[in-house]
Amino acid sequence: MGRRLRQIRKHAVYETVQGIIDRQFMFKPDHRKENILLSALSPPSALDPSNDFTPIPSTYNIIGAAIGRALREVPVRLHCYEANLNHKHSAESVDDSCCLGADKCKWAKTPLCSGVENHPFRFHQRVNSVIAQQINAKYGREGHLWASADRVTECLDDTKAEERLFYAMTNVV
Repeated sequence: MGRRLRQIRKHAVYETVQGIIDRQFMFKPDHRKENILLSALSPPSALDPSNDFTPIPSTYNIIGAAIGRALREVPVRLHCYEANLNHKHSAESVDDSCCLGADKCKWAKTPLCSGVENHPFRFHQRVNSVIAQQINAKYGREGHLWASADRVTECLDDTKAEERLFYAMTNVV
């Protein structure tokens, strides 16, 4: 089955939704109450450099680190990112300020660089890859994490973007 053509307009906000395979609750909160970055499976002293424990990152930590890495490599204007129990929502846009320049962009001198219009797709490719690898490692599983490709929808105005954000925040499953 072919994919729809992907065309991104500068300054437009796009909502992206993607589900986890078999609707599994892979993004369930598992952090310690006193430290949101540490999994409840890790002892509280896991971050102390004087011990031999390897800290287990929480789901929040995995997702946040993946977003941070992707934003550093492929800048987009990220308006929101909501990881619910079994799917994710995000809203992003691009403009000329998202261009890293030929000296910093690893795709600048290749046929893959066709401007900032491709940044949202590269951003999601990077985020999805890191999240899938880390979540699979955390739960000792193999195979696909994502059920399908991103579903991308253009928000035609600010009201629509706000509606999508409200929906993402209130739709738990």
